[in-house]
Amino acid sequence: MRAVPYESDRSAARVDRSLRRSLAVLDEAHLYSVLWFGGVIRRRLFREFGYSSIHKYATDHGEREPGSGGCEVHWPRRSLIS
Repeated sequence: MRAVPYESDRSAARVDRSLRRSLAVLDEAHLYSVLWFGGVIRRRLFREFGYSSIHKYATDHGEREPGSGGCEVHWPRRSLIS
């Protein structure tokens, strides 16, 4: 499923469907990104990528370290990566 591009002239019903579909795509993308990120953590792949820590890897890829005042990385739960 792909997100629906924004168009300002859609009917209310189409706006509702498009928004719901886009949110579903976002939820699925978030789930898979957490799983992929968990694999990087579990296998310590950030070291193979040339980073000394997962924090440095995440920071260089557009994420901010927890507590930095911006959008925080939501680390995968231990059960997802063990």
